[in-house]
Amino acid sequence: MEIIDIGSSIMVDKSELPLIKEVVDKGHKISLQRGLYTNYPSSWGQIELRKAIVSVFKKKAGVKLDPNKETMITQGIIKAVDTTLQSLVISHVAIPSLSPYYIRSLAILRKKKIIEIPFDPYSGELKLSVIENKINKLNKKILFIISHPNSPTGRVFKNSFISNNLIPFVKKHGYLFSDSYVLATSFNNSKEIKPIISYEGAKEVTVEAITLSKELGLPGIRIGGIVGNKEIINALRLYASCSLDMVPGPNQQIAAIALNEIPFGVSAERIKEELANEIIPSLLKLEWSFIKPDAGYDMLLEVPPKCRSLAKRINIDPSLLTSMSIAIEYGVAFCPTNNFGKQGSNYVRIVLKQEKGTIPHALELLLEKGFNWNIYKPKKRTINSFLKTTEDLDITYL
Repeated sequence: MEIIDIGSSIMVDKSELPLIKEVVDKGHKISLQRGLYTNYPSSWGQIELRKAIVSVFKKKAGVKLDPNKETMITQGIIKAVDTTLQSLVISHVAIPSLSPYYIRSLAILRKKKIIEIPFDPYSGELKLSVIENKINKLNKKILFIISHPNSPTGRVFKNSFISNNLIPFVKKHGYLFSDSYVLATSFNNSKEIKPIISYEGAKEVTVEAITLSKELGLPGIRIGGIVGNKEIINALRLYASCSLDMVPGPNQQIAAIALNEIPFGVSAERIKEELANEIIPSLLKLEWSFIKPDAGYDMLLEVPPKCRSLAKRINIDPSLLTSMSIAIEYGVAFCPTNNFGKQGSNYVRIVLKQEKGTIPHALELLLEKGFNWNIYKPKKRTINSFLKTTEDLDITYL
């Protein structure tokens, strides 16, 4: 059976390819002329790229940044998080209870203790007050790491919460790293996503990271930028210089051109329209409960009730059982979200950045085959197949 993967693929639609190809070809030509293939790049990042990133924040939110002191380049978001964890003198990391898997994994790998901040995936509320006593007892600076909008829910914090709660709280207790989709689509016309560092006082304690992977359809060049507090940026630069953390020069050249020439809304408007007119209506027909995202590229669907009760009875994670069972029985693959935190076991994930029509087609297939969220329960042979697969699975290959 052919599997339609709508849980983890990050596909570029055909409508985006001509402009991306033009940018790549131009970047390659300039790189050859400048000898970028035969020279070591700066671990801080080319000045052209740093200026292009600064320009993005200026255009998007009127934020003034110094490309020499408040900006640097990394190999994507995951590397940016890892470099920050290793550059700052901290022993504890505070993260929302639903967070990207790599944040939790990297914190454990770098021997940082994790403080979970309760997060309501439906309201998007981050309950900082719950952890205040614990942090006060530590009497040391900690690193807060968030995604903005939240991944994997697509929920956006209220402006008032960021201004009146988040930034003052971080100022009191440490530093903030924000993995921000500041170039991403917003699904609410009246709710523009503001970069965290655009809020008053944020730059005193915050660095904000962006990537070209989903936003501009260039995951292959592995480029990320970090902007914000100059002391934190300097610490990151020192670490990058000592560890020879370099992004290839041609990749940086392509990224600089892409930020200047590819409109942020090339894929954004298409995704927004598809979500409103095709994805959500199909989910309603399937009677599938979901969390409606405010922005970004992630969307969570609730685990079917009978899957949840069955998973509890046979001691299997509900999210993993649901995603594997639907893939086996219907040929549609969702991403299990149990690795996004304990709450993630209640959901499966859709990645909205797909080739046009892929998600609607997959949901239509479920409709045609009679899937109904309220009554779905994996077949016995599916469970046996699932148990056999996981029993023989060599996790060293994952």
